[in-house]
Amino acid sequence: MRLLCEYLPRTGCLLRLRLELGDEPALIRDEGRRIETVNDGFGFMNERALRQLAHVPRLAIQASSSETARDTNRTIILELIRLAGAVSRADLARLSGLQKSTVSAIVEELLVSRWICEGETGFSRHGRRPLMLGVNNELGVVILDLHPGNAIVAISDFSGRFLAQENVPISSQPHRSITQLLAAIKRVTNAEPKKAIQGVGISVPGRVDPSTGRLAFAPNLKWGPFDIRKAIADGTGLPVEIENAANVIILAERWFGSLSGVQDAVAINVSEGIGTGILAGGHLISGWNGMAGEFGHMRVETPGLLCGCGNRGCWETVASNHAALRYYRKLKGKAPSSFTYRHLLIDAQDQKAEAMAALRYQFVQIARGLQTILAGLSPEVVLFAGDIVAVWPYFSGVLTEEVPKMLNARLPRIITTADYGLARLRGALALVLQHHFSPASSRSVPRRMPVGDPSR
Repeated sequence: MRLLCEYLPRTGCLLRLRLELGDEPALIRDEGRRIETVNDGFGFMNERALRQLAHVPRLAIQASSSETARDTNRTIILELIRLAGAVSRADLARLSGLQKSTVSAIVEELLVSRWICEGETGFSRHGRRPLMLGVNNELGVVILDLHPGNAIVAISDFSGRFLAQENVPISSQPHRSITQLLAAIKRVTNAEPKKAIQGVGISVPGRVDPSTGRLAFAPNLKWGPFDIRKAIADGTGLPVEIENAANVIILAERWFGSLSGVQDAVAINVSEGIGTGILAGGHLISGWNGMAGEFGHMRVETPGLLCGCGNRGCWETVASNHAALRYYRKLKGKAPSSFTYRHLLIDAQDQKAEAMAALRYQFVQIARGLQTILAGLSPEVVLFAGDIVAVWPYFSGVLTEEVPKMLNARLPRIITTADYGLARLRGALALVLQHHFSPASSRSVPRRMPVGDPSR
């Protein structure tokens, strides 16, 4: 088994890790532009962890030229500890191919900086039983998942366990909404007083300008070019990461789910609107102004219904959750204003005719837009997220029926997020983890940052 570490020419920067199989004996070979670490005889747990490590997207790094081999080794050790959950120093040396002295020095540095901690003793056939190492779950992350009309505020540890969460009403007035969000952040962090909060991850239903961090395009949220990141950072004194909802769903599945090893994929988040995230060659694509992936606003009907973006006939006007509800009300003739998309899903699961027809209509409209995505991007995997996943077994066949009629090509693998209710939350967590597990961050000591104290 071979763990191949490729480096950027002339910089020594880690470009990617790749796992290969082979029968070569154990050795470490430095060839200038690449280092090969070959190991055999791994146990089942170690081989599984190594396969996962080779597919971790954050290790497809194109880092600054100042990154050193020591930074790279630290990154590898951190990822192995995170993936294994509990692992000994000896296992880390075997898995990484690094010398035991190198592993010990890195582990001691990470223990002092509190990124990892020692836990229970492990099993040993002979000699002293090893102390197992794990990620320090005393560290926490605040998560905000914004939707038009409401937001979920949660706190998670670094293992992805959500410890407290709250649903907060928000409005089209950003300053008033920020006040409500900051109050909710205080409540959820007070519910876990022992957690040392390291940052805030925000999932937004729109695009973020990569140069300023401001909202660039979020017509359903109606906040304009508001600087959410600065407002939350100023109000909490914490570092803040912010990203489009569909993009964080890709991050979630790459860190925790079904996109391990996938290099080319499209995530389609079906909610109040439709958002898409693009993974190409293992990298999230945002475009020069952060607008890449706005397929929800491509025109599919003429003249079509008025969209929140100001145009008519956009894909989300016929394929979003709101569109399905509108079609249901048309069929039903009358429905209470309190009837939501969740109610529609429940009625469909109960096989009620109007609900079944409305959701079939929605899936047919989704297929209309999907054909353009497949023709233009040719992804290996299409990942669907949102409440629509709850009825996927009943209606997914519509896509396999409709898309080939429009596009004479073999369909890619079409899957859904595992925990559709948590996909965006997990993605916002992965956004923060991606930053904090970088080599530069691992050199700084994590500390308890009192929420609401901007001076830190």
